[in-house]
Amino acid sequence: MSCHQFAPHARVPILKPLEPVLRRITEGREHEQPLLRGPRGGVLTTGTLSRATDWTNLVQRLGHPGLRRHDLRHAGATWFANAGVPLHIVRDILGHASIETTKGYLHADTTELARAAERTNQHLRWSGARLYNT
Repeated sequence: MSCHQFAPHARVPILKPLEPVLRRITEGREHEQPLLRGPRGGVLTTGTLSRATDWTNLVQRLGHPGLRRHDLRHAGATWFANAGVPLHIVRDILGHASIETTKGYLHADTTELARAAERTNQHLRWSGARLYNT
């Protein structure tokens, strides 16, 4: 994983699978230029991104109707935290001033909930607790 500095104060990690794509789209570009631009060279807006990806139909086809692009930011924050990235680093990646804001982005996924239940079951069996028949 490498890091990319978007501005003098903002650095974000670049995950390995994204590196070839980012290298391709930034080839020959000035360092200070935005990473992505809209169709006429301007700022990439939410509406432009929605139209370019046909977002509503895309998420329906993927089985996630109602998924918002901002939800992906929450998912990314959760993945970083689940991977053991310290919360203050996740806060910096997201550009939050407060770690409390970052905490609001973290969500337990079903895999983690299932692991929590299994760990608790193991603990209860190990400790000799007789809350249920094993």
